[in-house]
Amino acid sequence: MHGQIYLIDGQRITCAGGVATLDMMLDLIGRLKTPALANEVANALVYAPRAAVAPQRLDDRPRPAKRALSDRIVALMERNLDFPLSLEGIAEHLEVSHKTVLRECRRSFEETPMRLYLRIRLQAARNMLFYEEFASRTWRQPAAFPIRRCFRAPFMPSSA
Repeated sequence: MHGQIYLIDGQRITCAGGVATLDMMLDLIGRLKTPALANEVANALVYAPRAAVAPQRLDDRPRPAKRALSDRIVALMERNLDFPLSLEGIAEHLEVSHKTVLRECRRSFEETPMRLYLRIRLQAARNMLFYEEFASRTWRQPAAFPIRRCFRAPFMPSSA
């Protein structure tokens, strides 16, 4: 386990400290449920999860030459919530083809770029509603949701 903040090995789970427990929990949620749910839990906790092999101390961390494409896609989408970009616009901003964006979203998030974008925008609207003092009319405007069902359907339990 040298150099890891946590280790999940079959029936054994070990962890290197307090915050590493959170990283391990998010990894388990991602494995047992979905990576999207783990990401939503991390967002609710205002936390950026680390990989198991991440160094415990920040001063030991090697500097990456370039951020991963999936991280750049999400960051671009989060910067353009009010006026969403098209798939071609995302590709143009990232200087890759739209097929590369599509492939990366399917590989990393198991959904299309536009479905990912909608989920990110809905989560931002939900965060505004829960964490800021906005009326329901106010949050729909900045997030550009013209109809209530766009927001309600993903978060309301289905009636069975």
